[in-house]
Amino acid sequence: MSAAVLPTPALPRESRIQTVARLLGVLRPNEPALFHGVTWGEYRWLSDRRDEVCSGIRLVYDRGRLELVAPSFFHERVSRRLARCVIGLSAVLKIPVLAGGTTTFSREDLENGLEPDECFYIQHIERVRHLADIDLTVHPPPDLAIEVDHTNSTIPKEPICARLGVPELWRFDDSAVTFLIRQPDGRYQPQSNSRAFPAVNSAELSRFVMSHTHLDEAAFLLNCMSWATATFVPQQP
Repeated sequence: MSAAVLPTPALPRESRIQTVARLLGVLRPNEPALFHGVTWGEYRWLSDRRDEVCSGIRLVYDRGRLELVAPSFFHERVSRRLARCVIGLSAVLKIPVLAGGTTTFSREDLENGLEPDECFYIQHIERVRHLADIDLTVHPPPDLAIEVDHTNSTIPKEPICARLGVPELWRFDDSAVTFLIRQPDGRYQPQSNSRAFPAVNSAELSRFVMSHTHLDEAAFLLNCMSWATATFVPQQP
C-alpha cells in the first residue's frame, strides 16, 4: 500500500492541490494514497476537477483525511456484476430502480464524501427521477449502495455511507455478498435478506454470482433473470 502526507498546511492551497493532482495519474490499482489535513474546500476543488486530470480515480473524504484509489479490473468486474444483479432482480420482481453509478455523494456539515462503487434509488425513485444533480441536504441518499472490498483501503466506506444515510449496503468480500441494513442508531447490521428486495437472500445471491463468473455481460444478465424467476417468482400450478 502506498501512502502519503500532504505538505505542511502553511503552503499555499495551490501547492497542496497540485501535489495531490500529480498523484492521480500515477496511482496503481488497489494501492491507495492517503493525505491528512485536507480541507473541505480542497476536497471539493479536486473532486470537481478530477476527470480533467485523470478519470476513474475514486476519492474518499472523512473529516480531513483524503484517500485516492484506482480500482482494479477485478474490482470493476465484480461491482458491475452486482449492479446487473440489481437490474435483473428489478426486471423480474417488477421493482423499479434508478441507477446512480459512482455519483459523488457528500455533505459539508458531516465533512464526508465518497463515490460508491454502484448505487440505486428504489424506494425514493420518484423523488429523484427528474433530477440532474443530488444535494444530500435536500434530496435523499441512494437506497442501495454496492461496495467491493478488494482494496487496501485506509478509510472504511461503511461508516461514511451510514453517516450519509444510505439505508442498505451490499458489501462484497472475496467470494460473498453481505447485506448490511442501517439501524435506528445509524449503524449497519448484517441481515440475511435485502431491504430493497425482501425475497432475496445474500447466501443465494453469493452462490449465483460466484458460479457465473465465466459468463460475458449479456449472458450473465440473462442468467440472472432466469435464476431470479426460478428462485423468487411463485410458479403457477
